[in-house]
Amino acid sequence: MSGAQTINHLGKKIVQIDFSNLQPEQSMLVMDDAARQIRSNPPASVYTITIVTNAAFNPQITQALKNFAQGNKPNVIAGTVVGLNGMQQIIFNAIQKFSGHKLVAVKTIEDAKKYISAN
Repeated sequence: MSGAQTINHLGKKIVQIDFSNLQPEQSMLVMDDAARQIRSNPPASVYTITIVTNAAFNPQITQALKNFAQGNKPNVIAGTVVGLNGMQQIIFNAIQKFSGHKLVAVKTIEDAKKYISAN
């Protein structure tokens, strides 16, 4: 299920952002919704799980994701990214460097929840 939703896991507020199988135009809509959810929270009060399995990327979405991550930084304690492939890993590294945001690549949603639970 693509889209953004706020969940609670072991008392931690998480915005789960699912870009799975989306084209860039669809991802932009999800990003807008997720930004509203994240930025409506107090500073340093939420975690993120971003799922990118089979998501399509282009230069525009890459730049939008950089801006998205940077804009969310004040509200996010830490974030995880699930489902990176080779090219997405390169984009992930660029986004992390540009945004200064603490992001961790993990293999599964359960791994993401374990990481968040421990932090």
